[in-house]
Amino acid sequence: MTPIIYIGAFLRLFSAGTYFEAYPEETSQSITFYGQHAVKFKEIGTAVKQKGAFVYAIVAPEISQYSNVLNFFEAQSLKVLYIQGGKAYGNFSIGPFQMKPSFVETLEAQIQKYPDLKKKYGHILIDKPDEKEERKTRLMHLDELSWQFKYLKVFLALMLKKKYAFSNDYNKLKFYATSYNAGFLKPKKSIEAEYQKARFPSFSNPKFNYAAIAIAFYKRVK
Repeated sequence: MTPIIYIGAFLRLFSAGTYFEAYPEETSQSITFYGQHAVKFKEIGTAVKQKGAFVYAIVAPEISQYSNVLNFFEAQSLKVLYIQGGKAYGNFSIGPFQMKPSFVETLEAQIQKYPDLKKKYGHILIDKPDEKEERKTRLMHLDELSWQFKYLKVFLALMLKKKYAFSNDYNKLKFYATSYNAGFLKPKKSIEAEYQKARFPSFSNPKFNYAAIAIAFYKRVK
């Protein structure tokens, strides 16, 4: 890191009050993305009984930190590792919603536990002659925004199966966003414990709480 970049990062770390103040360009990028795809977010929201803005807010922090250029160069070598050895060797974030192959594998496994969801979302399941071909196809899907939207829809459908009660949309969003970011199969208490932790973005400072960022985006666009 050059001295100029280092000084800039240092100043940002100690001068930023909110995520929007710390990452103005990134948050603007995310809101622009929502404007471009608001119809799709609303469509998914209608299907899973959520507002379009609610659906967007779950992935809004990820979109804000997504870089198409970095995604391409960083993912190429990791894709080979994943295809050859699976998620233990190459589990990495892909696309605007920063979905990992392991996340999609979990979605595929979970919908098969619910006959109604398997019937409705069985199109995400991959039927290939061997595991390497399955993994290759899964990566091809993850590289397409249309498939990221499909996976997001399935995630929300699975979240509805939990049947948790929430006092308002903000508390519900906190739980959904944290489940998306930290792992939706974790126990409820483990997910709620994440509300107090500042871990996002993973590779930059300052860091903030993911759920709090999601709520801030929700307030901006709802």
